[in-house]
Amino acid sequence: MDNIIEKKSFDFVVRIVKLYKLLCEEKRQFILSKQLLLILHPALTWR
Repeated sequence: MDNIIEKKSFDFVVRIVKLYKLLCEEKRQFILSKQLLLILHPALTWR
């Protein structure tokens, strides 16, 4: 990943996935976590 925007985008998506897992597994916030993924779906499928 030579492109700084690509690297930052990838790092952001990794953080979002970790947040999703935290919300589902530890906080039991299934609806909020699903909404988060739906909002960011284009960013998650960009690559």
